[in-house]
Amino acid sequence: MLPIGGGMEITMKRTVTIIVAVVMLLALMMPIVYAQNAGASIKASASTLNAGSKVTFTVKITGVTAAKSIGIMLKYDESVFELVSGEWLIKGSAISDFSGGTAAIAYSDSRAFNENVFKFTLKVKNGAKLGSQTVKGETVVKNGSATVYSNEIKTSVTIACKHSFSKWTSSNASKHTHKCTSCGYVENGNHNYSNACDTTCNTCGYTRSVTHSYKTKWSSDSSKHWHECSVCKTKKDEAKHTPGAAATETQPQTCTTCGYVIKKALGHTHKPTGEWLTDTSSHWHACSTCKDKADLANHDYDNACDPTCNTCGYTRTITHSYAANWTSDKSGHWHICTVCGAKDEAVSHTPGAEATETTPQLCTVCGFEIAPVKAHEHKYEGDWVVSDEGHCRLCSCGEASETEAHTYNEGEVTKKPTATENGEKVYTCTVCKHEKRVELELYVEVLPPDEPATDDTETPVTTDDASENSPSASDKHEPSFSVISLVIGAVLGAAVGAAVVLVIKKGKKKDEN
Repeated sequence: MLPIGGGMEITMKRTVTIIVAVVMLLALMMPIVYAQNAGASIKASASTLNAGSKVTFTVKITGVTAAKSIGIMLKYDESVFELVSGEWLIKGSAISDFSGGTAAIAYSDSRAFNENVFKFTLKVKNGAKLGSQTVKGETVVKNGSATVYSNEIKTSVTIACKHSFSKWTSSNASKHTHKCTSCGYVENGNHNYSNACDTTCNTCGYTRSVTHSYKTKWSSDSSKHWHECSVCKTKKDEAKHTPGAAATETQPQTCTTCGYVIKKALGHTHKPTGEWLTDTSSHWHACSTCKDKADLANHDYDNACDPTCNTCGYTRTITHSYAANWTSDKSGHWHICTVCGAKDEAVSHTPGAEATETTPQLCTVCGFEIAPVKAHEHKYEGDWVVSDEGHCRLCSCGEASETEAHTYNEGEVTKKPTATENGEKVYTCTVCKHEKRVELELYVEVLPPDEPATDDTETPVTTDDASENSPSASDKHEPSFSVISLVIGAVLGAAVGAAVVLVIKKGKKKDEN
């Protein structure tokens, strides 16, 4: 069902057939107005066909700028072809139809055509007449009531037989023939052979008589000879060789019929002498009969400096190619040949300056090291390097000697202690003069709280006996009284707040405290 106009639906086939007929009639009735560039053509998919073959024809419209409908009427021999199918190749039509020999398509608005518009397929019937067949199409292109283009289009195809030939048979000495079992077509051909001496036709098997063209010159191999056809290589007169006289030093043994060399000439058998003969470049053995040179070869040496030929013993004079650089060992120096490694005369070293701690002793000629750099000997000299732990000296290389502990003298009191200030004693190292200063603690007599001093209170006395001149284990000065200061913070109350320092005399007994 197809929509027409305002959407009404009708049965397609019957209605389209009527419309196509109307279009075709209008095409015949209306005056023909040809568009200047409009045209139509028809093209077949194959030019040669056999019974049962199908061929498709395509109709093309070109150069139409505005048209609303196309009508096509097909014309072909129905005894040769039968219609298989047909279809419009352009879309969007208001109505299209194909009914056997006619086709029509219409549009609601004008449109341009420059394309393939319709194709149909025909099939060749069995038993169809062979030869050329014309297929036509009557085309009409209209724009409303006006005819844009109208003309007949046509093309030709050839109907041929798929021949099924019988076997080839000879018809005479030069030709053979066979016949198509389908259409009765008879085909002839000339006999064909592989060469001028071939007796049998390659197509039909006909046998002919031939005359070979034999060469007059013998052909041969190691055992026999024959005459050969120059065309097909066929042999005749084939026979074994007939040996002639035995071979000598100068003459070969040949076949007396064809001349084939059965055995080559023996050639001269040299009898060379046992000794080598030489010149400056080569050596050889001489034949005792013909004086011919046997085993001739160039002298062979191990290298360019080898004076003696390895084969014949010939001796030549050579010149070594000595290197410019010296080769040396502890015994002397020499030059070496760059080719064979031979040494020239060795020469003793010429010693240069004596070895030092920084430079070795070298040969002034070849640079060989005669004596190595001397080992460094430390010399600890100069000022002392001092620290609190001890003193040492430095070598010129920067290495320090073993550090020695200071050896101090008895010391000298440079400031005596008082009850309010500490004193000081200086000890001096007798070796490096390093000084060690020791603080002498102040000493104070402490009275018990709220107890007035009495006349018998002892007053500390500082003495310079021997014990004062030597540092103690604590490196502190020890006067007559050893002072152990204990600071006791005591809060005695709101009225009394004081620090009490107790001074205990050295050597006093408990009952004296």
